[in-house]
Amino acid sequence: AQETAERLAEQNAARDALYTEWGVPLSFGSFAAVLAPSVSASGNAMLLGAPQMGLPEEDEKAVTSEVELIVDGGIHIAGMTVPGIPGVIIGRTQDRAWTLTTGFTDNVDTYVEQLDMTGTQYVFEGGLQPLQPFTSTIEVADGDDVEYTSFRTIHGPIYALDETTGTAFSWRYAFWNRELEMVEAYYDVWRAGDFQTYVAAIERSTMSFNLFYNDRDQTPAFWHIGLYPQRPAPV
Repeated sequence: AQETAERLAEQNAARDALYTEWGVPLSFGSFAAVLAPSVSASGNAMLLGAPQMGLPEEDEKAVTSEVELIVDGGIHIAGMTVPGIPGVIIGRTQDRAWTLTTGFTDNVDTYVEQLDMTGTQYVFEGGLQPLQPFTSTIEVADGDDVEYTSFRTIHGPIYALDETTGTAFSWRYAFWNRELEMVEAYYDVWRAGDFQTYVAAIERSTMSFNLFYNDRDQTPAFWHIGLYPQRPAPV
């Protein structure tokens, strides 16, 4: 077994060395670049966007699609969207273009909740609070519907439970219950008639992204957008 593992490690190392020689990336992830006219050989501002979502699989369905929207009132936009979302996430209008990469802002906190003996309440500020149940119905193709109940605390949804210690773990999102504000902000992004209006719109974005931007006026720009959590001061 050890010889097999060593031989496999050697093969992987040789493969990675060959990929590196050919210029093939060894890892996958979104990347982007924005160039000012002063560093462009053509003298034009340039924008490169390469969003990626997971490892590519030959038989895997794409989670994104390409769309072009023309709406009365002056909206003409094309680019990438996710089916079910009313609009373009990454794209271009007649005057500007932008792309996104994941922001990785530290905007999610994990809370350790101590449950009572019944497992239906948790300790909060010296007292007990009931867990909030949410029951969803999952429709099963060629089968019976399944009801699934999840729980949340005042901090957020419970994602893990240690029954031996009566401990639950919940996530608190900085943008919880403000997700639709992202849609509202992007609606103004699509309609923005000038750079200042565009900036005012993206500054209202609630989720964490890196935003790369360029326009016909040769205005390359970058923002790290999203909400930061308001954490209590350390004691």
